Amino acid sequence: MTTATTDTLPVQTNGTRPAGFAWTYGALLAANLLAALDQMIVATALPTVVGDLGNVSVMSWVIAGYSLAMTIAMPVYGKFGDVIGRRPLFLLALVLFIGASALCGLSQSVGQLVAFRALQGLGGGGLIVLTQSIIAELVPAEKRAAYSAPMGAVFGLTSLLGPLVGGLLTDHVGWRWVFWVNLPIGLAALLATVLFLKLPRNPASQGGPRRDRADGYCRHRAYPAGGLGRHGLWLAVPPDPGARRGCLIAGALFYRTEARASHPIVPFGLFADRTYALTTIIGVFAAIGLFSTVSYIPTFLQMVHGYGATASGYLTLPAVLGMIVATSISGVVSSKTGHYRPFVVGGMALVAAGMALMSTLRPDQSVVFVCLFIGIVGLGLGSVLQLVVVMGQNAVPLADVGTATSVNNFFREIGATLGIAVVGGMFTARLTASLATVDLGGLAPDALTPALVATLPTAQHASVVDAYAQALAPLYLYLVPLFLLATAIAALLHARPEGDPAV
Repeated sequence: MTTATTDTLPVQTNGTRPAGFAWTYGALLAANLLAALDQMIVATALPTVVGDLGNVSVMSWVIAGYSLAMTIAMPVYGKFGDVIGRRPLFLLALVLFIGASALCGLSQSVGQLVAFRALQGLGGGGLIVLTQSIIAELVPAEKRAAYSAPMGAVFGLTSLLGPLVGGLLTDHVGWRWVFWVNLPIGLAALLATVLFLKLPRNPASQGGPRRDRADGYCRHRAYPAGGLGRHGLWLAVPPDPGARRGCLIAGALFYRTEARASHPIVPFGLFADRTYALTTIIGVFAAIGLFSTVSYIPTFLQMVHGYGATASGYLTLPAVLGMIVATSISGVVSSKTGHYRPFVVGGMALVAAGMALMSTLRPDQSVVFVCLFIGIVGLGLGSVLQLVVVMGQNAVPLADVGTATSVNNFFREIGATLGIAVVGGMFTARLTASLATVDLGGLAPDALTPALVATLPTAQHASVVDAYAQALAPLYLYLVPLFLLATAIAALLHARPEGDPAV
């Protein structure tokens, strides 16, 4: 009995899979789930955490520390996975994540929690990148979408479910279990990985002649990607002139170093491949759509419709259902037919339509409309999130797939940050201006909670509810042109079957 390519492939010539692959795949899914879940699981627990540990001035770093460390770690794991092998790095990342989760739950101050969350993020970044890279190494390109699709579903679903899970754990067993819940799942994944995951120690040896082609891109064709990076940098730098100059200098030095390196951590030359460049850009747009929705619709549901934190989490389930349905269908069909562009184009168009509909939300509408509109956004994102990762992986040599995956995820995390920060900044500014015109009877706008708003006199209640609705809902209309642009970019993708050589 022989395999199609190597003895590690799950699909063999007689249609069977080697022993233990189901356990390996389950461990990869579980690790990916934990790393993605911890991006948002703390959101609903944060007020309780700060109330217990104190030091409200640095509470935002409980979330930001994890995301920042994870983003920084991604390209490093991807590159070193290509060089020394993904199995030892995956084990390292898993142990780091599990240990840091235990320490987070034992924290006695917010400062300790922030430090342990950053350590946890260093492990989480490796888990997200390496799970997808390992799937790409185990599974033939023509079957990769079917196996990778659940990874995309996990990323999107846990981003949506994280606040709900965090709220349930905080309300029923205590906020420390927001972190300790990772331990049994993580240890089970670790055991399955040790027993069943078998990979070549050095995947770079499998690249063959195509490795030279990729390296050539890095050395000789990096300029277009560098120009793209310089334009994108202006979207993220702080407004302070000194900080902006520092960011530009650091970015220029980083690009100069990476462009000259024989084996760069972030090989900008990858973007010389049209498919890889386009799918990475689309991934950024998809992340903006996901996190701008996840971050602020629960606030809309609580402050405008009067639901509690847990109930508002339940009401985001239509988006989860939409992602499950779309991810399952797009993964299976594209794997069988080899055609993925229609799903990506249609998905981005659905997101644009969903954003346009969300901009029409009003306080006097039924909450059913909120559920319907976010469900449409979920359908669109589910059709896109994982397929663009698979398409990017298929566009590069196997020896570079880990690096390519980590860079793709790196830019997706930048998109997530933009979705949270830009929409949040505009939302806060509009809300502050609106509440300044409302007579709150001596109450500070910062003190408003859903429970307090519910007790306000009728006129004040209506004014506050309207302020929240008008501050958030119209912002989604501003995002529509962005997703129409993403739809047009998706239409530029090559209509070639998966697994064909990159052109």
